[in-house]
Amino acid sequence: MQDSQKKTMKSFREVPGLNTYNEQEIKSKKRLMWFAIICIVAVIGVMWIWNMIILVYNTSQNDAFTPDFLDVRKQFNQTLESDTLGQ
Repeated sequence: MQDSQKKTMKSFREVPGLNTYNEQEIKSKKRLMWFAIICIVAVIGVMWIWNMIILVYNTSQNDAFTPDFLDVRKQFNQTLESDTLGQ
């Protein structure tokens, strides 16, 4: 690096208000960012797992193991039958 570049870089560092973050604030912001990323990934993972559980329940062949509130197809078929019988 040339001497003139070193001087300008040094003068930029000495400008008050330009480099206001100290290392502790940067570390805390990085920790907060990683915590937020981990939380978002965890929420997406829980939603995906819950979706797979509902999918397994809905595709199970045995109606005894399928709770009524999870079996949307049964309700849909009943409404279709009642609509076609009503006409």
